[in-house]
Amino acid sequence: MKLLISGKSFIGCHSLRHARDMQAIGAIGYTLLALPNAGDDTAWEPSLRRTARQLGVDIVADIAAAGLTGSDIFLSVEYDRKVRIEELGGARAYNLHLAALPGYRGCLNSAWPLRNGESTAAATLHQLTEKIDAGPVIAVRQFQISAFHTAFDLYLLLQRHGFELVKEQFAGMLTADHVLQPQAAGQVAFYARDSIDFQALDVGDFERPACVVDGWVRSLIFPPRQLPRFGARAIRACECIALPRRKQHRPGEVAISSGSHAVIACGDGYVRFEFEGDLQ
Repeated sequence: MKLLISGKSFIGCHSLRHARDMQAIGAIGYTLLALPNAGDDTAWEPSLRRTARQLGVDIVADIAAAGLTGSDIFLSVEYDRKVRIEELGGARAYNLHLAALPGYRGCLNSAWPLRNGESTAAATLHQLTEKIDAGPVIAVRQFQISAFHTAFDLYLLLQRHGFELVKEQFAGMLTADHVLQPQAAGQVAFYARDSIDFQALDVGDFERPACVVDGWVRSLIFPPRQLPRFGARAIRACECIALPRRKQHRPGEVAISSGSHAVIACGDGYVRFEFEGDLQ
């Protein structure tokens, strides 16, 4: 039996290490293979390619090169290419999706829950099907989103909870000992990779409620890639202030400002921005 793990980053590397450890312990015998994403080697997250080399795991260039058959397993953990079911050769296929389903199919799973004001997030293990993120669900791991979590915070939490889900379900994936539950109907939403413009980083439209501005700003705070801006200053943190907007402050007006932060009036209240380089 072959086990092909495809993907990237913390979740990909942790999953590969776990599979290698289970192989070495001898829980179940399988041949372990790795399929890293294109552009797998970045400065801020671990590389699945390097991890595979360190563990002595063979790397394949694509799914076809793995030569999968009906006795094998394919596991996608943030794999960046669409999988055609016919190229899997009948192998059982699983996808670890770092969001709740079916409400968060697609991409940008650490940004849209913040913009939508969600209080929870989830990692979902499901059967991989031809339609993206649409397969029946095997298990879900849900956790709380805090009022101060940024997109980067949520990204890291999703990676961690996703790996815990892989560990919990690992034996069941190897033996097909699990129950498949269809995704709920009528709650489907799909977010494309270009559904947020990450070049538009200047914060505006303060006519919106403070909680909406806050979620919008936190959804852009991802230091390895970008930070939102206000008055040409990069915002490192944002929070709502539990105080109704005073009449003397128009939406968008700076109510308080210092070298490290600014309080801005919104449609119904205020938000506080902490600027890059000034947090203590």
